Amino acid sequence: MPLTANRPKPLVRFGSQCCLIDYTLYNCLVSEGGDVLVLTQYMSDLVDKYISSNWVKSFAKTGRKLKAISSRALDNCFFDGTADAVYRVLSSLEKLPDHVVVLAGDHIYRMDYRQMVEFHLLGDNAATVGCIRCDPSQAHRFGIMSIDHDHFITGFREKPSDPEILKGKNYLTASMGIYIFNSSVLMEYLSQNQRESSHDFGHDIIPRMVEHREARAFHNRNNDNSTPYWHDVGDLSAYWQAQMELIENDIDLLNFSPIAGLRQLPFSKKDIIWKYYNTNHKVIRSSIAHTARIGRAVITNSVLCPGVKVDDGAHIQNSVLLDGSEVAAGVDLSGCLIMPRSKILSADQVRMTM
Repeated sequence: MPLTANRPKPLVRFGSQCCLIDYTLYNCLVSEGGDVLVLTQYMSDLVDKYISSNWVKSFAKTGRKLKAISSRALDNCFFDGTADAVYRVLSSLEKLPDHVVVLAGDHIYRMDYRQMVEFHLLGDNAATVGCIRCDPSQAHRFGIMSIDHDHFITGFREKPSDPEILKGKNYLTASMGIYIFNSSVLMEYLSQNQRESSHDFGHDIIPRMVEHREARAFHNRNNDNSTPYWHDVGDLSAYWQAQMELIENDIDLLNFSPIAGLRQLPFSKKDIIWKYYNTNHKVIRSSIAHTARIGRAVITNSVLCPGVKVDDGAHIQNSVLLDGSEVAAGVDLSGCLIMPRSKILSADQVRMTM
């Protein structure tokens, strides 16, 4: 909230053209593999319409299905957490697949899941958890794990705040929210979890599998052993910060290549205008939607989404302007996140610290 007041989180805009869910769907598409089910609940019809318009045909060309399944479509009851959602959907299938990959729809990253799947199969693991290095200051936002020399997860804490965990450590190992399971084993844990009050992978399923030494960690690394770009945009500050990072210096780390017929390519280097001057406006290192209208203004390090209007004399830097927002003449914005269809009318300077 408040960006999700009128749209589900997977469809919140990220970059000037795409939405959050596009990153996970792109990764699924290029990783090949099996069919993809998108589990929906809040404003599920909008998600169904979006993926049908932008993604279904691309999956179909590879012989795979992409389908949204809402909680209402199963038995007209809300999903009671992530584990409950996966349990009810898997239970509804005529045949259980051998393996299940569980992903989040609000993470910004580029990954080919095939390496992780191969690691899972070679190790004959019941569960594999994708992980990445994490700064200790961010531990409260992620599941933090300990790993032994055989890659087994020996400890797992979801969003810990205990200072003892952080003491004297330069980095921690965080869960990416990417899980691969042997389906039959997963269903045993999910069935047991149905009798409990909480139904969450990070709080319930993964810690229990760790206790039984049935979960191993897959370190997501680049070919040069460096840490890939991965960002969980779970709050407004992280959402704004991720877009600023990609515009300023990290866009090359995502490397989204065009796919023939794909209508909705995630945020990529081609979306950024590095420097453009004309008699009407100046745009420096910004991502501008095709339908945005800019007067005699200066735009620096910013994202302008479809339908945005910026009038003469405005100065915008380090800001994200969402769909249909308007900035009046003379307004000076810095470090701002502007809600869809907002109107900024005052010529005073607007400063925000996210």
